[in-house]
Amino acid sequence: QWAQAVARSALAITLVWPSLLSGPAFAADAVNPVVRAEEAAPIVALPNFFGPYFGGIIGFDAATGNDDDAAVLGGVVAGDNFQLSNTIMTGVEADLILLPGENSSLTRADTTFLSTVTGRIGFQPLDRILLYSEAGLALGRVETTNIGVGTDADLRFGYVLGAGAEYALDEKITFVGEFNWVDLKDQPLGAGNSDSLESTQVKAGVNFRF
Repeated sequence: QWAQAVARSALAITLVWPSLLSGPAFAADAVNPVVRAEEAAPIVALPNFFGPYFGGIIGFDAATGNDDDAAVLGGVVAGDNFQLSNTIMTGVEADLILLPGENSSLTRADTTFLSTVTGRIGFQPLDRILLYSEAGLALGRVETTNIGVGTDADLRFGYVLGAGAEYALDEKITFVGEFNWVDLKDQPLGAGNSDSLESTQVKAGVNFRF
C-alpha cells in the first residue's frame, strides 16, 4: 500500500506540474497578446517637398511705377527641390506668367508676360509645412507707348526676390502662397520720362510632384 501511495503521488505530480509551469505564461499571453505582423497598423509615409514638380499659379500684380497699374496674373511653374537634411532643402524653380492688365497713362510701359528663374532655400518646421525664400533673374516682354510715336516691344532683364509657404496635402499635391518683388530695367520714354518697371506680386498655386 505504501508503494502504491508513492506511485499515485508521483503520477499526480507528473500530470499537474506542467500545467503549473505553463499557467503564468498563459496568463501573460492573455494580458499582453502578441500582435501578428499582418494585424499591425500600416506605416503611413509622411509628405515631403523633395523632388521635381509642376503646377499652376494665379495672383495679383501691383505696380509701383509707370508699369501696369494693377493686373490679375496667371501662369505655370516647374521646379526641383533637393534635400540637404531632414528639415532643410534647396531647389530651383522657373515660371511663366501672363499679365493682361494695361496702364491707363498716355505715355506708358506695359509688361505683357514675365518669366523668372530662381534659386530657393527652405526650412520644414512641421511635417506638412515648408517655409522658403528665393532670389533670381527675371525676363519680361514690355510694350512701350509714346504719344505721336507709337508702340514698341522689347525684352528686358531684371531680378526677383521672394518668400513663401507651402502646405502638403499628401505625398503628391501641395498648396503654395508666395510674395515677390520684381524689378525690370528702366528705359527712357522721352520728354524726361522713364518707365519704372517695379512691381509686387501675391500668388497662390497648386503643385503636383512626380
